[in-house]
Amino acid sequence: MSHYSTAYLSRIFKAELGINFYEYLTRCRLQHAIADLEDSNRKIADVALKNGFQEVKSFNLMFKRHFGQTPSNYREHLSNGPRSAFKQPLTPTQTAWVQAQMTHWAQLATVDQLSACESCAYKLHFEEYQALKTKVAQLKNLLNQ
Repeated sequence: MSHYSTAYLSRIFKAELGINFYEYLTRCRLQHAIADLEDSNRKIADVALKNGFQEVKSFNLMFKRHFGQTPSNYREHLSNGPRSAFKQPLTPTQTAWVQAQMTHWAQLATVDQLSACESCAYKLHFEEYQALKTKVAQLKNLLNQ
Protein backbone atom coordinates (compact mmCIF):
# COMPACT_ATOMS: atom_id res chain seq x y z
CA MET A 1 0.00 0.00 0.00
CA SER A 2 1.19 3.52 -0.67
CA HIS A 3 0.16 5.12 2.67
CA TYR A 4 -1.08 8.29 0.92
CA SER A 5 -4.08 10.03 2.40
CA THR A 6 -7.36 9.98 0.50
CA ALA A 7 -7.31 13.80 0.41
CA TYR A 8 -3.89 13.76 -1.28
CA LEU A 9 -4.97 11.17 -3.83
CA SER A 10 -8.12 13.15 -4.54
CA ARG A 11 -6.01 16.27 -5.18
CA ILE A 12 -3.85 14.32 -7.64
CA PHE A 13 -6.99 12.98 -9.29
CA LYS A 14 -8.40 16.51 -9.60
CA ALA A 15 -5.14 17.89 -10.93
CA GLU A 16 -5.02 15.26 -13.65
CA LEU A 17 -8.71 14.99 -14.60
CA GLY A 18 -10.15 18.32 -13.51
CA ILE A 19 -12.66 16.75 -11.11
CA ASN A 20 -12.24 15.11 -7.74
CA PHE A 21 -12.67 11.38 -7.23
CA TYR A 22 -16.10 11.71 -5.62
CA GLU A 23 -17.44 13.66 -8.62
CA TYR A 24 -15.94 11.10 -10.99
CA LEU A 25 -17.56 8.26 -9.04
CA THR A 26 -20.91 10.07 -8.98
CA ARG A 27 -20.79 10.59 -12.75
CA CYS A 28 -20.02 6.91 -13.30
CA ARG A 29 -22.90 5.88 -11.06
CA LEU A 30 -25.28 8.25 -12.85
CA GLN A 31 -24.18 6.96 -16.24
CA HIS A 32 -25.09 3.41 -15.22
CA ALA A 33 -28.32 4.61 -13.61
CA ILE A 34 -29.46 6.18 -16.89
CA ALA A 35 -29.26 2.81 -18.60
CA ASP A 36 -31.17 1.18 -15.75
CA LEU A 37 -33.91 3.83 -15.88
CA GLU A 38 -34.82 2.70 -19.39
CA ASP A 39 -36.36 -0.41 -17.81
CA SER A 40 -39.72 0.99 -16.71
CA ASN A 41 -40.37 -2.09 -14.56
CA ARG A 42 -37.56 -1.15 -12.17
CA LYS A 43 -38.38 1.08 -9.25
CA ILE A 44 -36.34 4.25 -9.01
CA ALA A 45 -35.33 3.28 -5.47
CA ASP A 46 -33.94 0.00 -6.81
CA VAL A 47 -32.00 1.84 -9.52
CA ALA A 48 -30.57 4.21 -6.90
CA LEU A 49 -29.46 1.40 -4.57
CA LYS A 50 -28.10 -0.74 -7.41
CA ASN A 51 -25.88 2.12 -8.56
CA GLY A 52 -24.31 2.97 -5.21
CA PHE A 53 -26.61 5.67 -3.83
CA GLN A 54 -27.53 4.97 -0.21
CA GLU A 55 -30.91 6.65 -0.45
CA VAL A 56 -33.33 7.83 -3.10
CA LYS A 57 -33.12 11.42 -1.90
CA SER A 58 -29.40 11.68 -2.66
CA PHE A 59 -29.91 9.94 -6.02
CA ASN A 60 -32.65 12.42 -6.97
CA LEU A 61 -30.52 15.35 -5.86
CA MET A 62 -27.45 14.27 -7.85
CA PHE A 63 -29.51 13.32 -10.89
CA LYS A 64 -31.23 16.72 -10.91
CA ARG A 65 -27.92 18.54 -10.36
CA HIS A 66 -26.29 16.79 -13.32
CA PHE A 67 -29.22 16.49 -15.74
CA GLY A 68 -31.61 19.26 -14.71
CA GLN A 69 -34.49 16.89 -14.09
CA THR A 70 -35.51 14.14 -11.69
CA PRO A 71 -35.14 10.46 -12.58
CA SER A 72 -38.94 10.24 -12.80
CA ASN A 73 -39.07 13.10 -15.31
CA TYR A 74 -36.26 11.51 -17.30
CA ARG A 75 -38.09 8.19 -17.43
CA GLU A 76 -41.30 9.96 -18.41
CA HIS A 77 -39.46 11.74 -21.20
CA LEU A 78 -38.20 8.37 -22.48
CA SER A 79 -41.66 6.87 -22.61
CA ASN A 80 -43.39 9.90 -24.19
CA GLY A 81 -41.31 10.49 -27.28
CA PRO A 82 -39.37 8.67 -29.91
CA ARG A 83 -35.84 7.81 -28.97
CA SER A 84 -33.10 9.91 -30.40
CA ALA A 85 -31.31 8.67 -33.49
CA PHE A 86 -28.29 7.33 -31.61
CA LYS A 87 -30.47 4.95 -29.61
CA GLN A 88 -32.19 3.48 -32.65
CA PRO A 89 -30.96 0.13 -33.93
CA LEU A 90 -28.60 0.34 -36.87
CA THR A 91 -29.98 -0.36 -40.31
CA PRO A 92 -28.46 -3.29 -42.23
CA THR A 93 -26.55 -0.78 -44.40
CA GLN A 94 -25.16 1.00 -41.32
CA THR A 95 -24.25 -2.33 -39.71
CA ALA A 96 -22.35 -3.42 -42.83
CA TRP A 97 -20.49 -0.08 -42.96
CA VAL A 98 -19.51 -0.29 -39.27
CA GLN A 99 -18.30 -3.87 -39.68
CA ALA A 100 -16.26 -2.94 -42.76
CA GLN A 101 -14.66 0.02 -40.93
CA MET A 102 -13.88 -2.10 -37.86
CA THR A 103 -12.31 -4.79 -40.02
CA HIS A 104 -10.25 -2.18 -41.88
CA TRP A 105 -9.05 -0.57 -38.66
CA ALA A 106 -8.21 -3.93 -37.10
CA GLN A 107 -5.98 -4.75 -40.06
CA LEU A 108 -3.91 -1.58 -39.76
CA ALA A 109 -0.45 -2.06 -38.30
CA THR A 110 -0.53 0.95 -35.97
CA VAL A 111 -3.04 3.43 -34.64
CA ASP A 112 -1.15 6.20 -36.45
CA GLN A 113 -2.45 4.82 -39.75
CA LEU A 114 -6.02 5.70 -38.81
CA SER A 115 -6.02 8.66 -41.15
CA ALA A 116 -9.77 8.51 -41.79
CA CYS A 117 -10.26 10.80 -38.80
CA GLU A 118 -7.53 13.33 -39.56
CA SER A 119 -10.17 15.91 -40.45
CA CYS A 120 -11.97 15.54 -37.13
CA ALA A 121 -10.91 15.87 -33.52
CA TYR A 122 -9.95 12.20 -33.24
CA LYS A 123 -6.22 12.85 -33.28
CA LEU A 124 -6.44 15.46 -30.52
CA HIS A 125 -8.62 13.24 -28.37
CA PHE A 126 -6.33 10.28 -28.96
CA GLU A 127 -3.31 12.31 -27.89
CA GLU A 128 -5.16 13.50 -24.76
CA TYR A 129 -6.15 9.90 -24.04
CA GLN A 130 -2.55 8.70 -24.39
CA ALA A 131 -1.31 11.46 -22.07
CA LEU A 132 -3.99 10.62 -19.50
CA LYS A 133 -3.17 6.93 -19.77
CA THR A 134 0.49 7.71 -19.09
CA LYS A 135 -0.36 9.86 -16.07
CA VAL A 136 -2.67 7.21 -14.63
CA ALA A 137 0.07 4.60 -15.07
CA GLN A 138 2.50 6.88 -13.25
CA LEU A 139 0.01 7.39 -10.43
CA LYS A 140 -0.55 3.64 -10.24
CA ASN A 141 3.21 3.10 -9.99
CA LEU A 142 3.39 5.65 -7.15
CA LEU A 143 0.61 3.84 -5.30
CA ASN A 144 2.32 0.48 -5.66
CA GLN A 145 5.60 1.75 -4.18
